[in-house]
Amino acid sequence: MGLLTSRLTARRFVVEGDLPDQFREAFRDGLQDHAYNEPPGVHRELEGWTCGTDIMDTDFGNFNSWFFNNSWLLFSLRIDKRMLPAAKFKAELKLRCKAWAEERSVERCPASVRSELKEMLENEWLPRQMPKTTMHEVAWNIDTNMLYLSSHAEGVGDRFRKRFYRTFGRTATPMPPMFWVEDDSVMDALLTTAPMIFRGGAK
Repeated sequence: MGLLTSRLTARRFVVEGDLPDQFREAFRDGLQDHAYNEPPGVHRELEGWTCGTDIMDTDFGNFNSWFFNNSWLLFSLRIDKRMLPAAKFKAELKLRCKAWAEERSVERCPASVRSELKEMLENEWLPRQMPKTTMHEVAWNIDTNMLYLSSHAEGVGDRFRKRFYRTFGRTATPMPPMFWVEDDSVMDALLTTAPMIFRGGAK
């Protein structure tokens, strides 16, 4: 897993709350309930957990695939997105709006009609688009309550925190970059010069 075997950059979080009774089974059930799945139909976006970094492994029944050394939970957030070709889509929609107006001998189609034509075109084109898949690794040490996410993107972070809370009933709070420092002398210097908000004072 890249988070533990390479210099892959990661965003750090602190997980708040105590471990529940029978936490292994509780975590297994939560991960399984919120694992990645593909319901019938065509969807713009889908997301869910997978075991380790395996894009297809969504069976959390085997503890050995995601729980290690009685301390680490290793899994990933898979996000699938179907994207329409923006320029071509805009041009095709313009042609269909023009054709609609010409058929009725009017100057232009109203906004409500344009919206209907747009929805029809989306439904027509979306199934043809292959989804783009991204994987974001998660490493959570339940002994220290430190968690690492292999993405600094705010959008990914927001998705992760919401799904994490729904899965485990616990909050993952991002750590400010200054608290990544492990050298106490450097930390003291940062705290001395940092804005009041980082020193425990009021905003």
